[in-house]
Amino acid sequence: MRAEGLTELTADIVPTCTGGTPTPGGVQIPQTDIIVYLNTQVANRQFGTWSDAYLLLDEPGSGLPNAVATQTMCANSNGICPIAATGLGGGLSGGDYSGNAAIVPAGSGGAVSFYATNTTDLVVDINGYFAAPGTGGLNFYTVTPCRIVDTRGADGTLGGPIMGASTTRTFPLSQGPCGIPDSAAAYSLNMTVKPPGYLGFLTLWPTGDAQPVVSTLNALEGQLVANAALVPAGTGGAVNVFVTNATHVVIDTNGYFQ
Repeated sequence: MRAEGLTELTADIVPTCTGGTPTPGGVQIPQTDIIVYLNTQVANRQFGTWSDAYLLLDEPGSGLPNAVATQTMCANSNGICPIAATGLGGGLSGGDYSGNAAIVPAGSGGAVSFYATNTTDLVVDINGYFAAPGTGGLNFYTVTPCRIVDTRGADGTLGGPIMGASTTRTFPLSQGPCGIPDSAAAYSLNMTVKPPGYLGFLTLWPTGDAQPVVSTLNALEGQLVANAALVPAGTGGAVNVFVTNATHVVIDTNGYFQ
């Protein structure tokens, strides 16, 4: 992991594996090819104020990705509340809006539990579910963390200009430099916004579908915000992005479903 800027980091590691004997607490996990979900929390402490901080995640020995912001996912277990907060940045100090992606196993009766340290309204959006293996199921293929879209760059299909207020752009992700095939059925993405000011929300959805009434992320204080998203591939392998206010948009990927 590498941080740009003075920052604190908390990471919860949840191995995804089947069979065998669970590794006891305090015992080092053997170095092997397993997939883990990390819930990462970043709090910039420079001069005691809040400001932008970047966190990058990569496999040891494989080299740092090209400035790709980490995805933050929280893996919960039935009936147990994780120590790490699911909200962006590990919590809110100013009563702002905050959203974060989470992949959570279904509990008793298909339910999940929520715990909040302070009084709050709660909005939960869902964009899919994982089912038992069967005919017609999709497999997940990883790619080296890669940047597909960056509106801060030169004008182009996957580049600038900055998105204006109340606008929608279509991004054909399979045409990007990340090696995603045209046959990909869905994408694993990390959405990042860098607005010059207030940003009500950003919505991401497959091209060709109606725009859903949900938000992928919010940046009400004009701060740099990132959030993970799983989205089906739309018409021509493209996805749509809508923003309520002007902002730069960056889209990174670490894999696709096929």
